[in-house]
Amino acid sequence: MGWLIWTGVTGLLLVLVLSSAVIVPKVHSGVVLRFNARPKKGARVLHEGLHFLIPFIETVELFSYELVTLDVDETFFTSDRLEVRMKGSVQWRPDRELLKDVFIERSEEAITNGLRDTIKAELGKVAGTKDGNTFITDREAVDLLINALLRLGAPFLPELTPEQRFDQCCPPKEKSSASSRAAEIKVLLAVESERIQDRSEVEKLFGIDIMRFSLADVGFSKAVTEAFERKKEAEAKREAAKAKLGLIGQYREVGLEPREALAAAEVSLGEGTQRKVFSLEGLSDLRGMVAIGGASPPTPPQSPPPPPTPPPSIPAQAAPLQSIPARAEEPKPPSEEPKPSSIGIFPKSEEVQES
Repeated sequence: MGWLIWTGVTGLLLVLVLSSAVIVPKVHSGVVLRFNARPKKGARVLHEGLHFLIPFIETVELFSYELVTLDVDETFFTSDRLEVRMKGSVQWRPDRELLKDVFIERSEEAITNGLRDTIKAELGKVAGTKDGNTFITDREAVDLLINALLRLGAPFLPELTPEQRFDQCCPPKEKSSASSRAAEIKVLLAVESERIQDRSEVEKLFGIDIMRFSLADVGFSKAVTEAFERKKEAEAKREAAKAKLGLIGQYREVGLEPREALAAAEVSLGEGTQRKVFSLEGLSDLRGMVAIGGASPPTPPQSPPPPPTPPPSIPAQAAPLQSIPARAEEPKPPSEEPKPSSIGIFPKSEEVQES
């Protein structure tokens, strides 16, 4: 009987030990919950390894420390009213020291929206003072500005305006320039991961550790790019119209008719290899295209007039054909009249039949 009691006690203890043991996997941390609720203060954080809990009372909520990559795709308008599009990505993970107090209260959606809004707000402030070409040419400054904003502790250059912060991130145009602090900011970012307590305002707000912002591309939006292409195409057509109108005037001076001058100008510009016939309305449309450009057509260089087209050669007249006498008609044999029927009304005599 005694051995049954000892067996039961041992089994119960074994069940309690197994139910209280918990293993936190690698690259994870756990927050201890009581009755599936987070304690308001003094939450216990468990790191990787074996741990024991109070059976049936405490449980563990696991959090991964693996890097999370957030894609960023934002558009903003510059001071010259051009729409610029920036693409990049942010890598972050939970901060171990801020896990139980800050990160545990934030959802991943809130962190994602917060990071995007922070980047867009800073770029929007800078964009209001810079033109579109500045963002295209100073890509390194854009990358450095966002990294410093998200990762450096204390307000990043708080005594400066967003425009001045952007200028500080621009690499010096000359070796002797001392206005840029790009080199200093790069050094601070390089050792930022070693300074654990040096957290940025964004990191403190969401309880995360931002590892890196990577700039993928900065360029004009699709609408702006298409507008630039249309403008270039219109300018090219206007220049071509000016050149064509100048050649037409040149050919008119040497005596060509308007239609011939227009056709010759097109051949000279390589627009066609065959001579085309154009109406006088074509000249008026061409002058209208040039007038839109707001400038008179330039005088083309003098070139010798084209040689006159020789008249087509007429082949020698062939000798007239000799007339061929008409063939004499052969006399037709006299037609034999049918003999009268015995029933005829007016029978002919034999003399008339013989004649």
